[in-house]
Amino acid sequence: MKTNFTYPLLTGTVTLVVLVTSHNLALALSPQEIVKIGSPMTVQVNPPMGVKDGGSGVIIQRQGNTYTVLTCNHVALMPAPHTIRTHDGQSYAVVSTKKLQKSPNDPDLALVTFSSAAVYPVAKLAPSNVPVGAEIFVMGFPALDRKFGADRDFVFSPGFVTSRPSSAPEGYTLRYNSVTKGGMSGGPVFDIDGRVVGIHGLGGSDRVDVKQQGSDATMAVNMKTGFNGAIPINTFLAMRSQIPQAPAVAVDTAPSTDKPAQRLENPKSASDFFAKGSVERDRGDRSRAIANYTQAIARNPNYADAYYQRGNARYDQGDKQGALADYDQALKFDPNYANAYYQRAVILYNRGNKQEALSSFDRYITLVPNDAQAYHSRGAIRRSMGDGQGTFDDFDRVVRLEPDNSRAYYNRALARTMLRDSKGALDDFSHALNLDPSWTTVYNNRAILRRRLGDREGAVDDFSKVISIEPKNAEAHYNRGLVRRDLGDRQGAIEDLQLAANIFQQKNDSTNYQKALEKIESIQAMPVIPAVPAPVVTPTTTSPSDNSTNLNQPTNSQPTNSQPTNSSDSGNIPESAAPTQPENNSTW
Repeated sequence: MKTNFTYPLLTGTVTLVVLVTSHNLALALSPQEIVKIGSPMTVQVNPPMGVKDGGSGVIIQRQGNTYTVLTCNHVALMPAPHTIRTHDGQSYAVVSTKKLQKSPNDPDLALVTFSSAAVYPVAKLAPSNVPVGAEIFVMGFPALDRKFGADRDFVFSPGFVTSRPSSAPEGYTLRYNSVTKGGMSGGPVFDIDGRVVGIHGLGGSDRVDVKQQGSDATMAVNMKTGFNGAIPINTFLAMRSQIPQAPAVAVDTAPSTDKPAQRLENPKSASDFFAKGSVERDRGDRSRAIANYTQAIARNPNYADAYYQRGNARYDQGDKQGALADYDQALKFDPNYANAYYQRAVILYNRGNKQEALSSFDRYITLVPNDAQAYHSRGAIRRSMGDGQGTFDDFDRVVRLEPDNSRAYYNRALARTMLRDSKGALDDFSHALNLDPSWTTVYNNRAILRRRLGDREGAVDDFSKVISIEPKNAEAHYNRGLVRRDLGDRQGAIEDLQLAANIFQQKNDSTNYQKALEKIESIQAMPVIPAVPAPVVTPTTTSPSDNSTNLNQPTNSQPTNSQPTNSSDSGNIPESAAPTQPENNSTW
């Protein structure tokens, strides 16, 4: 959902007028009536074909033939040129873009305009503070079933407001349990009276390290929380005095016909208990959440959303078996419940059933084909199973989806080493460093690969870079000492190895301390002979098999500090190799 892009702002001016109306809303509208109101004013915001999924938006003003669309800033900043596709299938070029997010802490909002002689409805905005328990409907165009850009279908997702934090990054202070997907960012959130109360744009997830039972293998994933977020329309309205020449908008101040307090205090229907369960879970009371979801299921045994959310609450409690059973029930009643496949895959990995976990990720990716984290997780499992080509395919997809993510290039480099594509691995390591010049893990790996290819000077440069960033990095001193030995620099090698030994001793690492001392003794015992230039090995670009020796096969889906080994030495620190240390500073 939320992604950061760069895009030059376009210019354009409109005038600010706030049209306020108030009337009595006698009865709440049915979901069908709300969709009838919302769908004609909900639009696609599309980048050039093949660039990104695209986003959504809502028409909030018409002035002559110029329409203004309110959307998320991260949608408006996708690569240009943009087009707006309306409900009748017509596409229009974006005329102007106005960025409302001036800093990372500002609300993630933007305005875009397009021109058309056709008549499209304009949204009414509700300035009230939407309370916890209120029923809402999120509308937009998700990238599902391998449909992207203009091919995406309109959907609406009902749900309930679960919390109203007083502050949140980028203004996302309206949280709810509606199911949303990538491509819906920028879409409107409607209340039960058919008025826009927020702009959707944030998919909720928590980063967790999932340990595989019976082994030390760990996979870092983003578990779907079941909660998503919007920027309240009040936030946009409060900004209007700060927006030069902003669009005219229609504001409806009538009180809502919804009764969320009654729903939560005296739940009666399955949906009431579902709403109460979600509110309790968002508060952190998982036991009460489970009890309310169970009541919802008792009243509606086919309630897929209730099974799914109860599964999430059980997972939060550590009841993975119960969570898996609930996800399976959700899929029984809704075979296309994508998030249930995702959560199910994570639990199956935890239980050591990698093949079934892969099958669940396969199904999820079929339904949600542009989720980088899913490819990342599946690639990590494939890597742990020795599937070099599958690993490369998944991380190559991550790179295409997240071209500015240094971790994506790093993981693809590791996949290339499984295929003995040394040149491609070097390129990817270098690309990762261009994006993150202080990432010592990558320098370590590139140094080892350079040494294998005969570029000893390049290896020394990379190990030296690690040491400049982390002076107490014992492994880098140790490895640089070995390469200096190969270059005939006995004094430099001994100095590095002695520094490594000292640091290992300070860390009470007696095994590696002794290993470094043994290396010093072996160098001191060597006859003094001129260094022989290392033969330059031509990097390979193809692989005879997926089972070839590779630089790194971490079982953690996140980048790791584990280094490749060279069989010419044995011990805890093989030649040009550091002990395995998982990389923990990745964000997905």
